[in-house]
Amino acid sequence: MKKKDHDKIMRTITEHLKREGYTVKYKHTPKIQGFKPNIYAVKSFKDIIIEITKDPNRFSQNMRKWRRFGFNNNGTRFWIVTTPHLAETIKLQLEVFNIPAEIYYCNGSKLKKA
Repeated sequence: MKKKDHDKIMRTITEHLKREGYTVKYKHTPKIQGFKPNIYAVKSFKDIIIEITKDPNRFSQNMRKWRRFGFNNNGTRFWIVTTPHLAETIKLQLEVFNIPAEIYYCNGSKLKKA
């Protein structure tokens, strides 16, 4: 993923969450079960861990991290944000590996739930 595209998606997600009242961290995210997410958001003890992915070649490498984020037992929600054309592929991957996550897609300017 080009840094410019990644930054644009980060900005879109950050702006969306801030409008919802979340405090958003994306530079110094906390380590969660050994991994750092792309974005960490919190509002009134409701946390969201967010991973951004646009590279289908990295899905298998991300499964371990996604499993840990998805099964974080403290009620934290886990989002995976991708491009519109990869949303269905990621959804199938998560079903196969039984990983609980909410899938969103972003075209760079709008964030939508898949």
